[in-house]
Order: sequence, then C-alpha cells, then structure tokens
Amino acid sequence: MTSEPIKCFFYLEGPSNTGKSQLIQLFRDLFGGDAYYALPSVNALKEQWTTGGLLNKLICCCTDMPDEALDRRTVSNLKQLTGDDQIRGELKGVDPFDFYCTAKFVFASNYPLRVSNADKEDALFKRLVYVPFQNPGPQSEQIPNLHKKLKNEAGYIVELAMEQLKEFRGRQRCFTPLPKEVVGATLRMPFEVEYISRFLQECCENAPG
Repeated sequence: MTSEPIKCFFYLEGPSNTGKSQLIQLFRDLFGGDAYYALPSVNALKEQWTTGGLLNKLICCCTDMPDEALDRRTVSNLKQLTGDDQIRGELKGVDPFDFYCTAKFVFASNYPLRVSNADKEDALFKRLVYVPFQNPGPQSEQIPNLHKKLKNEAGYIVELAMEQLKEFRGRQRCFTPLPKEVVGATLRMPFEVEYISRFLQECCENAPG
C-alpha cells in the first residue's frame, strides 16, 4: 500500500483448501480495482500490453500458476518488473512510456514453482519469497467467504501490517528465511527432469496416445 520497494515476488504454494484464494481475494477487496491487477495467467507477463497495464498498480496477483516450468521470457520479464530500474510500458493507442513499477507480485499455486534452466536463475530465486500453505482445513470447518469477514477487520489488519513494515525496514528489508530443506526441495527442478522436459518440448512431436 505504501509502494515500498522490496525487489521480490511472493509465491503461495500448497494444496487446495489452505486459504490461498481467500488471501488473494482479501487483497482484491483491500486494494480495489484502481490499484489491483489480476493476471489471467502467468504467461500474460510476456504479452505486449501487460507491462503498461501495471502503471500505478500496487498489487498484481495470479492464481493460475501451471504445473509446468516458466519459460525464459516470462522469467526475464518478472525479474525486470521486480527490479528497481525504469521499465518501458505500452498501451493501445498510447505512445510507449517509461515508469517505475510499484506493484507487488503475488502468485498462488497448488504446485511447486518450476523454472527452466533453474541452475542459471539465481537472480530470480533471490527475489522469491516462498510462502508455504500446507495445512488444508476440513470442509466442515471452513468459513464461506472468509475474505469478506476479514475485510470488516481491515483497519486492524492494516495497522498490524504497518507495524511489521517498520520492523521490515529495520531488518534491511529482509524477509524471514525458511529452512533450506523446505525451499530447496520444493522449488528447483531436478536436472534430469529439466533435461527430459526440454527434449520433449524441442525435439518431439506430440500425437494422440
């Protein structure tokens, strides 16, 4: 909400019924249409008009993260958007323009984050804030439209967030690290899987059956 530069993106990962969608819906409620940007898919980051649409946005969310590796162009654009340099934006009928991206990026998925050539993408992983959602609630205990109830407490929630922002600044803008065994095994695609995946994509023709 403060346009605080943090040079990172957030990845909410875990099975269904763990609250990921409720949290993102709360973000939508809090920020409203003028400051909230919904990506139809993470691949939209590659499209010509997406970058320009982020002008003056404070949060950009995507709940449709596929169970496949992000390609190089998506990764490249994500690193650029989470950097601290001016970027070039385009909108239909408007001349290209330069601006600083103020949006925070929040992605949610039932699957681990997978990146092509992960061993060469340390710059991307350094910008990743991984948030595990690993505890699904029983259907009988779930609260329908929880995000609407949380919105009624928005004033208090924002107050707590501002207090945490002060602590965040005091920690040189570093987020609480997770154990390496939690993050490392979840995010990086094994070399063998990457090798086979690239072979299938680049060398094979798919056919029914």
